[in-house]
Amino acid sequence: MSDMNGQSGSLTSPLYSAAKERRLSSPVVRFPRVITLRAGRRLSVMETEFLERGPVGSVVVGYDIARRFSAIDPSRADVPRMPLYLNRGLRAFQQHMAANDVQGAEAALTRAKALVDGFAPVFSHGDLNTTNFDDDGCVWDWDNAGLRPYGYDAAFCCRERGYDGGEDLLAFSAQAVEREGRAREDRLAFVFFTLCFWHAAPLQRGKKGFASAIYQTLLMCLKGLDASPL
Repeated sequence: MSDMNGQSGSLTSPLYSAAKERRLSSPVVRFPRVITLRAGRRLSVMETEFLERGPVGSVVVGYDIARRFSAIDPSRADVPRMPLYLNRGLRAFQQHMAANDVQGAEAALTRAKALVDGFAPVFSHGDLNTTNFDDDGCVWDWDNAGLRPYGYDAAFCCRERGYDGGEDLLAFSAQAVEREGRAREDRLAFVFFTLCFWHAAPLQRGKKGFASAIYQTLLMCLKGLDASPL
């Protein structure tokens, strides 16, 4: 990963917009450069360069960053596989389904989790919310970075996005998340993680019927994988 050069110009000028688009289409991620690192037995101290924070990050920039993370080769460094900590979200969703007399949800969620866990992991930030990056694509707070299934960062960031229903969720996945040649598995993973984060997404949790729509969409993704095995 390497730093991306900034571009001068007004935040509303065509020059700035064009420069930002070039950065967002770049395969690299901008982050503070480490100057010194002193590691002790109980405490480590890191000094990094100061980067002036740009405009507050948007969800659009966030899922673009998530896609760029997936292009990073983790074999170039000792990157650990990180736990997903999904039990709280899955439990909340199962309770919601049970309260609405939906049968078989636990089995479907268990199967989806097992499939997603088996997908090849990619580099992941782990806490990609709009307070941890700016609209110029600079990313902070790397404490949770590691390997996770693709789709985790995008779904985590998109907790701040609302959907009109299952079809809107699938359309967004096709447009912004799915990679060429991996659409079915990427779709399943993104829908599954969206479901897991539903309890912490006010715009989604507050929309009547959306939990049921996510669940039905998840079942469709599972059937899609059955029809075309990985």
